[in-house]
Amino acid sequence: SFSISSQKCAAKAKSSASRHGKIPDGWEGQGLQIPKQLRADFREASGDFGNGGVKVLGTAGLAIVMALDSETRDTLCEYVFQKTYKDPSNLDQSKVLELLKILLQDQDKGSAKSVQPVWPVD
Repeated sequence: SFSISSQKCAAKAKSSASRHGKIPDGWEGQGLQIPKQLRADFREASGDFGNGGVKVLGTAGLAIVMALDSETRDTLCEYVFQKTYKDPSNLDQSKVLELLKILLQDQDKGSAKSVQPVWPVD
């Protein structure tokens, strides 16, 4: 659970909440379409961060994905695409994480990836 002076963060966020939905300097808005269950889990987890929690959690998640090398990111996104193409409820978050760990290990070892669409997590 997130607790870096949660009360201080919440108080500071509350004082700046007067922006009434305005995007602060240095930030941009980005609309996303995500599976319903992922959204529910995201909203619940973002509550741990108080006001601005969606922004913090979303920024952390996007920063991780964007920090991946392009080959790893492409493979991860291919998996997500294949799982969600017909039914977004087919996406299992724990398997996405498991695949990411495998890809990062493979990247560090320089070994070849498994052949898709036989995914090592399914």
